[in-house]
Amino acid sequence: RDSVRAAVAAGDVNALTGMYYWAGAGRGSASSVIELMKRLIAAAPQVVELRAAEESDEWLWAGLPPPTQDPAPELVLLADAGAFDPIVRFRLRAQAGCLWLSQR
Repeated sequence: RDSVRAAVAAGDVNALTGMYYWAGAGRGSASSVIELMKRLIAAAPQVVELRAAEESDEWLWAGLPPPTQDPAPELVLLADAGAFDPIVRFRLRAQAGCLWLSQR
């Protein structure tokens, strides 16, 4: 959270993209992630919150058994402390002892 906040405050797109989980990303998705990071810097969010992921009942409607583990936490970036809708929401993905930003 602190690293994301510092990268946004510094306007450092490279630092943000360095925190992204790139495994399996193709050229097209890489371009869209970089554009997302640029828009995020331009939006200059003031609040970065770590939240439990929102519960989903998609498994129920698909006729599947309930998930066996809790969904990954999310990092939510808001325009300011009074904002309701996030500018962007990232899932956190644990890999190689680190937490990475991910869109899914």
